Amino acid sequence: LINGQTGLLLTNSSTAFVGSRLSINGSQDDGVRIDSDSSATSLGNITSFNNQRYGVFVDGTLGALTGSNIHNNGATGVYLFNPGSVSVEANEIYNNTGDGIYVRGSGTVGNLDLSLGRGNLIHDNAHHGIQAHDNVIIAGNTIFGHVAEPRAGLYLTGFSGLGPQAIQNVVYDNYSGIHDTFSQSQIEHNRVYNNSNLGITTAGS
Repeated sequence: LINGQTGLLLTNSSTAFVGSRLSINGSQDDGVRIDSDSSATSLGNITSFNNQRYGVFVDGTLGALTGSNIHNNGATGVYLFNPGSVSVEANEIYNNTGDGIYVRGSGTVGNLDLSLGRGNLIHDNAHHGIQAHDNVIIAGNTIFGHVAEPRAGLYLTGFSGLGPQAIQNVVYDNYSGIHDTFSQSQIEHNRVYNNSNLGITTAGS
């Protein structure tokens, strides 16, 4: 899917879409877009790059994003707004102009079982590596190369209720490692090193 307006668009109450082994590049807007009235069961082995806006933009419901390569897009690589209980695993997301991943609402980015090797590799994006809002689990990911002030490898925040959980991630070579602004966040058993500003900052409590 090359040089279209939007590479893949789910709208008008599209449901239960399964996408696999798609290559999308050069879109004038987003590589993949799921509107708020639509849903996808899974997106797997997606390559989305050189799109003028988002690599993957989800304002509807998504079950899983796995095994994909999202890079060199004009905005955030993967943008998830209230996606439901999404699972984001085993992706490489890099060199995007915004965040690597922005997720708000719920879901799991990575996997709590490190033996499965299903974490994401997030690196060298212009803004934060992962920006997580509210009840999101961030586990088992490797995050590096977000060096512009005041960016962080992992940025945690929230508005009400449970905060994000950052568990067993490896975060290094960023401006700041983990930056938390919400008092309900949970930060446990992460390996954080060689960040140029601060390793872990908490401003919510």
